[in-house]
Amino acid sequence: MNYLHRWIIVGIISVGICGTSWAATVVERRDTQGNKQKLTMNEQQARLESPKTLNFYTLINLEEEKVYLVNDKKKRIVKMDIIGKPPKPPKNMPLPRNMPKPPWGKFMRAQLIQKGKGPIIAGYFTKRYEIRAYGKAQGNKWDKVCSDNYFSKRAFEIVGFKKFLEAMYQMSNSRKPNIKGMPIHPCQQAHDELEIESRKFGIPMKSVIKGNNRNDKVRHEIVNIKTDVKVSTDFFVLPEHYKMITEQEMIKEQQAAMKKWREESRQRDDYRQMPQRGYGQPDDRRDMPPPGRYEQPNDYRYPPR
Repeated sequence: MNYLHRWIIVGIISVGICGTSWAATVVERRDTQGNKQKLTMNEQQARLESPKTLNFYTLINLEEEKVYLVNDKKKRIVKMDIIGKPPKPPKNMPLPRNMPKPPWGKFMRAQLIQKGKGPIIAGYFTKRYEIRAYGKAQGNKWDKVCSDNYFSKRAFEIVGFKKFLEAMYQMSNSRKPNIKGMPIHPCQQAHDELEIESRKFGIPMKSVIKGNNRNDKVRHEIVNIKTDVKVSTDFFVLPEHYKMITEQEMIKEQQAAMKKWREESRQRDDYRQMPQRGYGQPDDRRDMPPPGRYEQPNDYRYPPR
């Protein structure tokens, strides 16, 4: 599951117009870092906001099959199709060669297992499902519990959910990069493989990644759902007089920024290799690249046992 990601698939709408306002559903969720996001939706539109990004929000229009990334600080909008294409790596980008075999070995299959009733989450009853991955490493078979997932069928039945769920699935999967030779953790493969099957169990209310040594991590959790919330009729309207660019133009900007970072990093490396006169040892720290299109979130940092 990935960037614009999958976590948009968390709420849905009651419809209706009342005077000069829309009746919408407002969903609040918490991510891995504990940050909250708010999703406000009606039958055909959605607006995604986060307190951490005050000058940025996302508008989704299902009727147009479009997504708009709105940046108030830059007064700019990026227009995207819901169904996109995988990003192409920048020209002259070195591809991975002679990658070492991952310690977890070969991924063989995935399984989704019902584990009974789950807790009440945001006022909704849930059922718990466990995702397991099976593989083989150095001649030995292994199986790994990847995550506990809690679904609510009652929340799933809110009008419009299936439509938004399908749109968000298409948005994420159509842009998933395919880099040959890049090892993927078997738990990530298991989640990708079982995603369509898991959608029939209801809305994903909570997901907990199972780590080694009981180092579990909440990946996503819905903390509140309010229906029939009145929002103004211009709440889903794009701001006027903002510059509109395409997704391809945004990607080119990000690739140019990445290229500039690499050149500056190379220059810093060259400087660090020069003799340092009286200033002690050169700083051996390496700056991390800026967040870019090609960074994929990875919640699986440990090989399966």
